[in-house]
Order: sequence, then structure tokens, then C-alpha cells
Amino acid sequence: MKQRALSLCFLLLTSCVCGTATESRDYFCTASDQCVAGYHCDASAQLCVADGTGGGGGSADAAVEDAGTDAGTEDAGVQDAGAQDAGSDAGTKDAGTDAGVDAGTTRDAGGLLGGVCTLNSDCQNNRCIDGRCCADTCNGPCDFCDVPGQEGRCRPGQAGRTPAPACPGNYACTGLLTSCSAICTTDAGCVNSRCGAGGVCIQKLAQLKDDFNSGGFDASVWDQVDLSCAVVNQRFQVRTTPASTFYPTIHARQRYDLLDSELRVDLINPGDQTLPSMQAFAGGCDYATGTRCLQIIVSSGYLIIQLADNATYTTILGDVPLAGRQSLRMREQTGRLFLEAKDDAGTWAEIESMPTPFRSDFMDMSIDIGAGTYMPEPAASTVIWDNVNLP
Repeated sequence: MKQRALSLCFLLLTSCVCGTATESRDYFCTASDQCVAGYHCDASAQLCVADGTGGGGGSADAAVEDAGTDAGTEDAGVQDAGAQDAGSDAGTKDAGTDAGVDAGTTRDAGGLLGGVCTLNSDCQNNRCIDGRCCADTCNGPCDFCDVPGQEGRCRPGQAGRTPAPACPGNYACTGLLTSCSAICTTDAGCVNSRCGAGGVCIQKLAQLKDDFNSGGFDASVWDQVDLSCAVVNQRFQVRTTPASTFYPTIHARQRYDLLDSELRVDLINPGDQTLPSMQAFAGGCDYATGTRCLQIIVSSGYLIIQLADNATYTTILGDVPLAGRQSLRMREQTGRLFLEAKDDAGTWAEIESMPTPFRSDFMDMSIDIGAGTYMPEPAASTVIWDNVNLP
């Protein structure tokens, strides 16, 4: 581009220009009567050019920028040096590339910071993050490059946004942190769950899932595993202790809400059901006190749902022969509790139902799966579970 002697000034749309322009007389103009003799106004470039050059649609080399603005004016097909104000997000571009547009709107393929992209190669700095050409890598789970109005820079995701990757505890982004939160104050602070007592996000029970195919216990799902519990052949195996009333279990890390949700499990082997006090169980207790519990239990060859209310244990559903059933389900829906099992055709069939007891207590539950004997038995037994809420 040509060098020119223009003093920095505020240009007015008049025939006067500031400073000196003795080299080319390519002054800013809107009409030819604003140019000196021997020059006319090139309308497309809005510059005075020498007669016999330029003209309608002709290209001009100079681009004049208002002080304090971010966008450079440009010729058709040729851009100026891409200068910008300090602190703006737009990157500079080489002459000859397509022009960028204001922040927050769709960019061209030139790859300015904040421009829309699909591949790293779409961006001048070879960095496409969250669909925007980004100044940095945005490493935090709540660190995003597409926050409205701040595209092109890593910024905390909006309050309630789903982190990527997911945060432990199902917490949502806060709008203030790029890292994971450790507490919620409202339901908006949780992802697909609600905010419970103590600022903990509580998911529906159906969200507790494990098929044990990893060969071990997923630490993000289970936080307490007794020594008599193991994953064997991609199934959860628990062995009872002879001459003991100890119940080996696995305990879920999160708290769960049974209401309008369910617990499904496959009982592959119920253990030695000839032992009088043998129990294979899956269920949970209210988190606040741990004194009210609902559990699927198989004992003495019978399938039940048992309610524990402090030290009182009551069979409330079932009491039917297990009869080879493997897929078992405890389901709650709009105030009614169901015990179900899959029939030979693979369809869930109701065994029995009743109004849900102590319904509000089971909005916040801790979950355990295991086996044991409530009286000392002379022999040990092995119970095998699989597919918690899967497939």
C-alpha cells in the first residue's frame, strides 16, 4: 500500500481535510466537488483520486480509520493492515484476505478471533475451541470460548450451563468459575438433577448405572466397597461371611431420588437360598436419618420389597417365589410403588403395587447393593448381581 502523509485527525464530511496530503491527494470524499482540481471522487473507495485513474468500482490502496473504532474500512477485495484498538478481540489479518466483522456475529473463513469455525485450520492461530477461533485452549470444564459477547476468549460458562467434561456431583457451571463447583444453591446449579440439603445435587435413581464391564468398580459411581465384593467376569459378586451377621455391600457415591424413578437390577445368582437367613438385597435408605429404607430382597427363595422403619421390618410388596426371575425392578410413579420383574418374553410385568410409604423420605436416598445373613449361618454363599439400571 502507498505511504501517505496524513496527520491523525477527526475527518469531517466536508471539502476540508486535516493535515497535509501533498503526495497523492487521495482525500476522503463523498462527492467530486470536495476534491481539488485535477482530482475526482472515487465513490467506491470514498477517496479523491487523480483524473484518469480509479473511477466507479476502481480499487484504492488507502484505508482511513476513525480514531477509537475497531473496524478498518477496505476496498472491494483488498483490506487495510487490519489495525485495531488496544483491548479489542479482533486479530490482525494479512492484506488480501476477507474482511472480518464485528464480534458476536458470523465470521468469514479468514479465522479472526471469535470467528465461527469447525476445524483448527479454519483459524489463523490454528485453534478452534467450542466452535470459535480462540485465543487460548479453555482447559477448565466451565471454561468456554463461545460465551455470548465474549467470543474468542476463554470465559466462565453461563450459570446453569453443562460443563464439558461433566463435573463430579452433577454440578452445573456458575457463571463465575471456569472450574467445577462443589455446591449448589438452587436447582439451576445442577445438571439433570435437583439441589438438595447441604448444597448437593440429587439425581433420579434411574441415573445410577453400572454394567461392571470395566472389570472393576467405577469410583465415580461407588465410593465404598467391602472386601468381600469383587467384579468377576464383568459381574458384581458378593460373598457372605459364615457365622456372621455382616452384610458386604457396595455403596453409591451420589444421593438419589426414587420419586418418579426406578431401580433395576439383574440377580444372576441369588446365593444359597436354603440358608434360613440368607438375603440378597438392592435398595436404599433416607439420607437424613438412615432409618427408613426400601429394598428389593430375595430370601428363602421369595421376592419381596421390604420397608424398614427404624427397627421395624415389614414386607410391603411381593412375597412371591423368585421362580427363576432375574431382572427385577422397584419403581415409583406419582405416589405409587411397584414391584416388577421381566417375564419370559422380556417385558416388565407388575407383581404388586401400593401407595408409596413415607414418600418424601425417599426423595433423598443413599443406595447399597449386596448380600448377607441376619443370623449366623454355618456356611458362606455367593450372590451375583449385574446391570444396575442397564440396559
